[in-house]
Amino acid sequence: MRTTLLIVAVLCAVATPALSASYTNDRFGYTLTYPDNTFAPQPEAENGDGRHFTALHGRADLAVWGGYNALNQSPSDIAGETAANCTSDAAPYRLVKPTVVVVSCLTRDGVVYRKTYIRGDTLTSFQLTYPASEKARWDAMIGKITLAPAK
Repeated sequence: MRTTLLIVAVLCAVATPALSASYTNDRFGYTLTYPDNTFAPQPEAENGDGRHFTALHGRADLAVWGGYNALNQSPSDIAGETAANCTSDAAPYRLVKPTVVVVSCLTRDGVVYRKTYIRGDTLTSFQLTYPASEKARWDAMIGKITLAPAK
């Protein structure tokens, strides 16, 4: 009997997907998906390029935005802009490819993780910032946040 209950519990846990919430930006056509009951969406920016989300528990801030690459920045330029805020205590994590840039590092204010997608002349980014004291909680959350840029 106990074995049967354990099997049923495991099957239910596997079959139940994690709930998620999403925000779709009409101006730039991207969609941000994040774990439900984790962030409270704030009002969309007046220019319609994105919005902030504040953590329901903890002090994290999640921001998402789109913009035009008016300065014609290369992927390396984009990575360098984010990495410029990093402290020299530890080398930042950097992934620089023609269509995606990821930088994560410690700053004076805590931890920053930024991912930017490059599609033609449009840049779509999300950034999660949080105190270093909450690193374990939010590092585990990063993989559950997805950004689907416009195609």
